[in-house]
Amino acid sequence: MTKYDEDSYTFSGTWAASADPAKFNGDDRFTQTAGSYYTFSFTGTKVQLYAAVASHHGIAAVSIDGGAEVDVDFYAATRAEQHLSYTSPTLTAGTHLIKVRNTGRKNTASTGTVIAADRIDVTS
Repeated sequence: MTKYDEDSYTFSGTWAASADPAKFNGDDRFTQTAGSYYTFSFTGTKVQLYAAVASHHGIAAVSIDGGAEVDVDFYAATRAEQHLSYTSPTLTAGTHLIKVRNTGRKNTASTGTVIAADRIDVTS
């Protein structure tokens, strides 16, 4: 398994940086802007997303290779860094593209729509 941080992603829209020693490699990026997204190209058979979850975080839509989007809720009553937020199904060996988009929606318990980008683990 290989770990990648947000410096390996391609960002679109409005994103800001945040530093904290608890984050992977000490930093991450976040957005609260609906429609903002990031993509990451990888070669492997599985991908896992890790990011901060918190009481002001919202729902992202995750898709692989342009397929159907899956909602991923980044809300948690208590903040946690490097939380496993999404695991892909097993993919055919090869190169894939994952897209993570801020939907602008939120869990009814959440006070905001922030989503974070911190770490992606790829299984070859």
